[in-house]
Amino acid sequence: WGIILALYYQKRIPKTPVYPLNDDNQINEAHFGKDYWKTDEQILKEQLQPTIITCDEKKLIGIKIRMSLVENRTFELWSHFMPHRHEIQHQVCQELISMQVYDGALNLGNPQQEFNKWATVEVSSFDNIPEGMESFILPSSLYAVFHYKGHPSDYRIYNYIFTNWLPNSAYELDERPF
Repeated sequence: WGIILALYYQKRIPKTPVYPLNDDNQINEAHFGKDYWKTDEQILKEQLQPTIITCDEKKLIGIKIRMSLVENRTFELWSHFMPHRHEIQHQVCQELISMQVYDGALNLGNPQQEFNKWATVEVSSFDNIPEGMESFILPSSLYAVFHYKGHPSDYRIYNYIFTNWLPNSAYELDERPF
């Protein structure tokens, strides 16, 4: 599996940078291999360095389904969308866009918080929306894009982004779809 996590952020005052491993760990790495003494968090930090981009407004057409992290219905959503994606006219590219839209602020400590999860494609026009599908305008904003290769249910990625990268970055989460 491969996923790209795109999250909206707004600038804030930068925090103190994180420093590299101490000398003892560097000596041990030479003997045991460079990743032997590293935690999952350290490895993810090295592998998941986001690219900060400004994304223009996007017109999207697709379907949505109500769910929570506890009651994950992502497979059901994409299983329903994929056979019908070719019915969408005016597609800009072949990329598929998955996003989560919360009713309010994201509550990281509540895996039962419900949201609408979308399966969409970008279009140039909202003319002729297929039956059973809806339109969505994704506003222009700043994104942190994380390139990750692995299974999308790997909680360590989200844990790293929200408990390590975000609090130590120059950004804070904005209340928009991601």
